[in-house]
Amino acid sequence: MIRHLRNSEIDRSRWDECIDRSPDGLVYATSWYLDRVHPHWEALVMDDYRAVFPLPAGRKFMIPYVYTPFFVQQLGSYSCTGAVPSLTRSFLEAIPGSFRLVDLNLNRSDRPEAEGFRFARRMNLVLSLSDTYEKIRAAYSENTRRNLKKAGSAGVRVAVSGDSRRLIALFRLDRGAGLQRLRGRHYAVLEKLMNDALSEGKGSILEAGTESVPWMAGAFFLYDRRRVIFLFSGNSATGRENAALPAVIDHLVQHEAGKGQVLDFEGSDDPGLARFYAGFGATGQAYWQAYANRLPVPLRWLKNK
Repeated sequence: MIRHLRNSEIDRSRWDECIDRSPDGLVYATSWYLDRVHPHWEALVMDDYRAVFPLPAGRKFMIPYVYTPFFVQQLGSYSCTGAVPSLTRSFLEAIPGSFRLVDLNLNRSDRPEAEGFRFARRMNLVLSLSDTYEKIRAAYSENTRRNLKKAGSAGVRVAVSGDSRRLIALFRLDRGAGLQRLRGRHYAVLEKLMNDALSEGKGSILEAGTESVPWMAGAFFLYDRRRVIFLFSGNSATGRENAALPAVIDHLVQHEAGKGQVLDFEGSDDPGLARFYAGFGATGQAYWQAYANRLPVPLRWLKNK
């Protein structure tokens, strides 16, 4: 039996136990993470927390809907008895009809099947860090090695930082300037998320620069027991000119190589970013976006894909 639970009804301890025991459990679906990126999240729970499905609920023009929050790549179904792809249909079809729109990223083990839904294939890129750094680096593309040589010649150095505001400021002055969807409240959520992860040993910030320009680029990496997630980065014109961000990623690879983790680049469907990540030896890993529009025909323009 699948139950729909409001936020206050969720047993977070049992929820997290299910996520932790699931072979494909992701930090995005843990209660501490959801509490920070979408505090009023709801859930579908099968039986006695044998399987779970996060429901980030909100309203658009007063219409209840389910969507993928910012700073979350994948959610979907998780089972503590092992990956059960057939659960996808059961959970999706159990989403209450009161949610008139559903636009939700599933995880890589979910199947693209359910009545009333359409699905779009999305692409993630991941890099196994099980091998030694030397073996991993040997698979870097020629362009990536050239970028790292450029960074070395420019005197770029990478160091650990605890300054989440500076990293966000780098992003907002560069790529963020053209992203109208990201607003002040979203950056506040991101700052709190990074600070909490840093204080709890679940994340790290790496910054790159030279003696003359100390802060050219940086990145925030989120840790769980299976993955190191490249969650957020900031860059600058000087950083791009001196290949500072490739130096940051290479530094992370050096320090995490041989530990059995996976470096998760969080995408991308963007061909340019995909080439950049693939330059480190990353390979594609598909997942699905589920979409349902249950609005009356005259209102379907609100979210029409």
